[in-house]
Amino acid sequence: MKSKYLISFLIMCVLASAGISQTTYSESISYKPRQFTEPVKKESKKDRKKKADENTEAIVALDGEITVTIPFAVLDRTGSAIAGVTGQEVSVFVDNVEVPISALEQDKEPLNVILVLDSSPSAAFRFEKTQEQAKKFINALPSNMKVMVVDFNTLLNVRSQPTADRKETEAAILKKVKMGDGTSIYSAIKVLYEKVLPTVPGRKVIVLMTDGVDTTSQKSTFASSLTEVEKEDVTIYPVYVDTFNDPRNPGNRRADDWITQILRNNPMLGSPRMALPGSSEQEYKKGLIYLQDLANASGGRVFSSEKFEAGTKSLLGEFENRYYITVKVSRRNAGSRTLRVRVNRPSVAVFARGSFVEK
Repeated sequence: MKSKYLISFLIMCVLASAGISQTTYSESISYKPRQFTEPVKKESKKDRKKKADENTEAIVALDGEITVTIPFAVLDRTGSAIAGVTGQEVSVFVDNVEVPISALEQDKEPLNVILVLDSSPSAAFRFEKTQEQAKKFINALPSNMKVMVVDFNTLLNVRSQPTADRKETEAAILKKVKMGDGTSIYSAIKVLYEKVLPTVPGRKVIVLMTDGVDTTSQKSTFASSLTEVEKEDVTIYPVYVDTFNDPRNPGNRRADDWITQILRNNPMLGSPRMALPGSSEQEYKKGLIYLQDLANASGGRVFSSEKFEAGTKSLLGEFENRYYITVKVSRRNAGSRTLRVRVNRPSVAVFARGSFVEK
């Protein structure tokens, strides 16, 4: 009798697995802000009461509607972008509720690419390689696609305005970018979205080359910088530069040169084996999580700098086959609201903006 039940159970599992494998659609991933990324501060009784009141406040609809634009791309198993997706194949879910689509278009206008380079101390040891990769990337772009060059350390610096002149862009990458102190990636993203992007006309994407580690941001945090990303329909493609495993990096725990030993062991500089800011494995893991969140919130993908040249072909195909959905939704007294795009095609990858915040 037991074997009979066991056989029936196995048959049910097989049928369930078959049902999963026969799914006729593919979906993008929603983004939800993390709740554990900021340092815990001691709260007063008044602050605790205020937070409790906010948490119990019902989310209600407000007067009026807002228009949300959702850039998305569909890739096959080889990483090639798929053209020809129609509105009949696409559904959009806001806060897990399907909403009507006002318009779907495949924009053929050339994008503006904002190339953002990390010029902080940790990036210095890999920067020549990053410059070379950046140069190859911009030269692979279609000739009518404009590129803007920006870098950041403690400050965000615009090195060239959007231009299709590749020599001007190369000069900005190779000659104008200067290494600086500190790493303020959270502040850089905030300034980029608030001050720089509004000056660039047309549709745009960001290619961000960095390790994601922040050590000096003062006016922005992990969470607040992502809120700026959620407000706009600009996709970020982070290119992860692994500076943690570079033995030339004096902050690297694997480095054993005499400078590192002095910094870590000199009693006048702190306790033995002192940790330099931005050098711990935990900080690097957080940096990579931050880059993944930037991609998930905006609809991009994370690339490794070690494989970026191979991934460039896939990325260029995506640039040329991007779709834009327009939906109208009722206003709500909510913060971040999730987005999910479903395409009625099996076994494809859908990359779409995962959330939005009402402006």
